[in-house]
Amino acid sequence: MKGEKTKEKKRKKRIAAIAVAGAVAVMVLVLALVNAFVFPLRYLSVLFSLPEVEARAERELALHFIDVGQGDAALIEFPDGKTLLIDGGGEDSDALLRYLRALKIDTLDYLLLTHPDSDHCGGLSDVLELFGAKHIYMPYCPDETINASYAAFTSAVRKAARKGTAVHISQTFSAIVSEDVECFYYAMILLPLPYESENSAYRALVNENSDSAANDASAVVYLEYAGVRFLFTGDIGENVENGLVRDYGIFGDELFARTVQVGGRSIELRPDIADIDVLKVSHHGSASSTSAEFARLVSPRFALIGVGAGNLYGHPSPSVIERLKSADQTCEVYRTDEAGNIVLRVGEEGKLSPHLQKSFKLEIYRKKSFSEYI
Repeated sequence: MKGEKTKEKKRKKRIAAIAVAGAVAVMVLVLALVNAFVFPLRYLSVLFSLPEVEARAERELALHFIDVGQGDAALIEFPDGKTLLIDGGGEDSDALLRYLRALKIDTLDYLLLTHPDSDHCGGLSDVLELFGAKHIYMPYCPDETINASYAAFTSAVRKAARKGTAVHISQTFSAIVSEDVECFYYAMILLPLPYESENSAYRALVNENSDSAANDASAVVYLEYAGVRFLFTGDIGENVENGLVRDYGIFGDELFARTVQVGGRSIELRPDIADIDVLKVSHHGSASSTSAEFARLVSPRFALIGVGAGNLYGHPSPSVIERLKSADQTCEVYRTDEAGNIVLRVGEEGKLSPHLQKSFKLEIYRKKSFSEYI
């Protein structure tokens, strides 16, 4: 009798062990399937502690200048709901990924890397793995090993391309244009010139492979909606800025003019960089950028600086703030180390409303009708 009880206990233990092993195997299988087809488990932490972000209103354009520390990341929600991410901060991508999750983004429509510096491309490989993108704009930089972050990014780009993502080299006149004439917007890359051009900044990037060459090869992006104009300058230095000043002085708003077809209509795009509404200040406010001449030309109403608190570079330089204020004493300078995440919203009637995570709200009014583009 005692032997039978012992056998029964052993049998129950074996059954329990098999059940536990089976449960563990099922759990491992489920987690593997979730990781492969639902959500990469290494990004589990970004599902929590999401920032509070107000949803975009109908026909509103929203620019989210995201606090990623010492780096740049700007997410644009266009009036038709499409999205463009310009740069992705450094390797610590949690803040950026959480922000994109808070916006309920499934797949990015457009992703643009201005240049291969790690504080601009560091988080983009994670962004591509977690969200993907339909179109990628990237610099012409054959040396994929220029830094580890850029190598990871280019690897992610190749993987995305195999899945159908369209990959483009950023160069003058490349444009994202609204398909809706009722809420017309466009974003255009002004620089660099194509590599084939003798004066292209890509030539120096390929031949010199230096930090300054990489910075000067940054994509300069112009955005316009309802008469409100934005300029994103990557990390370009004074030489590139002053070249823009010189060329604009000669050609004015014809410098980057081109005609596109929208809804059966011919529309002339004329990027005008004088007296801009919003400037993404170059190179985190480094003293080697935002020359006095350039500041006077663009003379922004609002200047955005992506910078880490207590950074070792002394960014932003007081001289840059002084130049911006000298160009327009009413210029509002917003820094991510002070304001946190910065959101600028533009309604279809041209009202621009800045919303600062740690501060206040202002409003200005501008209007430009669709007929003015024709």
